[in-house]
Amino acid sequence: MNMPEENLKELFGRFMDAESAQRAAEDIDRGEAILRANPAPRPDEYLVADIKAGMQRAAIRNRRVVQTRRLVWEVVAVAATVTIAAGLWLSSVNRDTAPRRNIQLASLVPAALWESDDVTTADADLAMLTAEVNQIEDELVAVRLDEGWANGNGKTSDLEMELIEVNSDFWKG
Repeated sequence: MNMPEENLKELFGRFMDAESAQRAAEDIDRGEAILRANPAPRPDEYLVADIKAGMQRAAIRNRRVVQTRRLVWEVVAVAATVTIAAGLWLSSVNRDTAPRRNIQLASLVPAALWESDDVTTADADLAMLTAEVNQIEDELVAVRLDEGWANGNGKTSDLEMELIEVNSDFWKG
């Protein structure tokens, strides 16, 4: 018995009885002897050359794809850089003209509104509209507290419609 067979027999002995371990080791030795006696045939030289040529074509194709993708990503990066630079440049150009435009728009609003802490009391129309909205909201709360009554839902919808109308009048001017 040679050394590898004894190692196999010892290894198999850990998992099975001595007789089974001996048979398994001998089976493996016979299989290795058969493989040594019948070596695998060498492939045809033309087949090997064809496989190598196919691998080279695939490598060249993959290299072209990688180069194309890299070029596209570089173009995208340059385009993004140009776009961001143009946006920053335009915003700096617009920033120079923006303060003058803001001053002109600010002059349309009465100075009393800018100086007041409570805008709703500084403008009479806005104060009146705010009072109406507050009154309708108070009525809505009172009606919702009595929703159990038969006409409660009708009152709620009427008051909600009136609130919507007042709010829409506010935006009309």
